[in-house]
Amino acid sequence: MNLRVAQLKDETCQKLTDYVLKEWQSKKDVDTLCAPYWQNRDKISVQDGLLMGGCRIIIPKSHQAEVLNQIYEGHLGITTCRARARCSVY
Repeated sequence: MNLRVAQLKDETCQKLTDYVLKEWQSKKDVDTLCAPYWQNRDKISVQDGLLMGGCRIIIPKSHQAEVLNQIYEGHLGITTCRARARCSVY
């Protein structure tokens, strides 16, 4: 799975990257795809070509199910899996 390529193809990630590299608009003017990220806009950055939410990679919608399945593969129980996901992906 190449998340850089997936982020480049994902409309939400493209718009978020534009906001990060240019400037965030006011909440009422932000694209509806990016509105859920507005309150955390100060934590969103681009590092080494990857869109990040703090120290976590922002996973494009097209890869979210796959990433969650990989996290669940360890059979650690739902609570542990959710905690693991919160620490590593946004």
